[in-house]
Amino acid sequence: MELLAHRSAIGCIGTSVNSAGVFSDIARVCYGLSTNGIGINARTAQGSYGQSSNGIGIQSVTAILSVGNRSSGRAIQASLAVSSYAFSGTNYILLKYNMP
Repeated sequence: MELLAHRSAIGCIGTSVNSAGVFSDIARVCYGLSTNGIGINARTAQGSYGQSSNGIGIQSVTAILSVGNRSSGRAIQASLAVSSYAFSGTNYILLKYNMP
């Protein structure tokens, strides 16, 4: 049996120009900002805010109580989003719950 290493980012702020502002398995209560990349890139984004000028605000498998923002394009890209909000830009979400 193989154990998986989990990288958790909790209560953090990350910025990047061409990569991910926050890159983690779990991003909880985080703020990620990227100019040309992904604001938050995580398997699970919970209570987080991801912003990108020319990329994706939040890219995750699961986004819970999170906000994504992008100047134009994808604010949130996720398989499952619960109670999350795309402040600006479009969504690419397979399953939405409690969302506009």
